[in-house]
Amino acid sequence: MGQTGSNFGQTPRSSSGNSGTNNLPPLLFHEVHGENIRVSRDGTVARRASSFCKGVTFTNRPVKNSEKVYIKFLTVSNNWSGVIRFGFTCNDPSNLRNALPKYACPDLTNKTGYWAKALAEKFVEKDCILFYYVTTAGDIHFGINGEEKGIFLSGVETRGPLWAMIDVYGNTTAIELMDARHQLNNSRRVVNNHNSGASTPDPAERLIVQSMS
Repeated sequence: MGQTGSNFGQTPRSSSGNSGTNNLPPLLFHEVHGENIRVSRDGTVARRASSFCKGVTFTNRPVKNSEKVYIKFLTVSNNWSGVIRFGFTCNDPSNLRNALPKYACPDLTNKTGYWAKALAEKFVEKDCILFYYVTTAGDIHFGINGEEKGIFLSGVETRGPLWAMIDVYGNTTAIELMDARHQLNNSRRVVNNHNSGASTPDPAERLIVQSMS
């Protein structure tokens, strides 16, 4: 059975980064998505064109354990109630073509193999970056702007492939999947500049260093 548990903000049982996952191809949005979603920028941006629902999206490939999914909030509205829902599924999105419901929660999470819930609205601001990942223990960890926030959800089955599942819901109207490899390269540049006595990196670069730690 899917899960929309209430482990929000618990202290992580184990920490994990992107070690061993940085050579993977960038995550893009899957061609199967909710009918109100418009995908652009070579598969990196998902925008909900109308209403507040029918915005379920998936990644185009399975996500490895401990591989971080980075999501930038491009546009945020105040016309609706609620915000992004996110998590994982072990069900291949290709099998959901023409069969997606309006909502990830509870329409999908009430079914076997879907784990997701809503992010707290206080974290959703324009240009903020959400990241999340799942550990081999089945815990989904999340963070905002490079700062770990703890365990978001537990009980994910990690023995098979998992696709990231993101519902562009409510006041979250457009998101971008960020390339973790670019963030790693930027963090290396910042560290090298620091070691060579170069000027202090700007806040955005410091954010990247934190998010890759």
